Amino acid sequence: MRTSVLFSFCFLAATLCRAQAPCDSLYAQEDAFTAGKGGLVWFEKAPEIIGGRGPLVRYNVPKDSVGAVYFRVLIDAQGNPLCLRWLRVTNEALRGTAIALASTLRFTPAVRQGKGIPVSMTLVVRFVEGPPPTKKELRKARPAHVQ
Repeated sequence: MRTSVLFSFCFLAATLCRAQAPCDSLYAQEDAFTAGKGGLVWFEKAPEIIGGRGPLVRYNVPKDSVGAVYFRVLIDAQGNPLCLRWLRVTNEALRGTAIALASTLRFTPAVRQGKGIPVSMTLVVRFVEGPPPTKKELRKARPAHVQ
């Protein structure tokens, strides 16, 4: 089991390292495109994670694996994730798990004038020590105007 996890981590790391040069050029193109627009890209419908944001929070992790991983992902016009850029990692032990999770995410594309457009999206994967909150606790935590 450990061997297969280690192998998959090494494979993903090698794949991401090999793909970094094309990713850098894609990010450079996007940065150049948004630079004249104040860093904004206008679209009618934002990209969304298929299946919701539930996978971005992992509960009941060991105390030494608590933290968050912030990354930016480029999403093409069909909604496929192209490249991943790390923004901040609060616990280095989480990087491998975050890579595996990010590789499973699928998106609906951003839409402008009825066509899919490539955009980037910043995501946070959180690793929490305790159990997930109950529905009652979630309702209590909501602001009054949302209920």
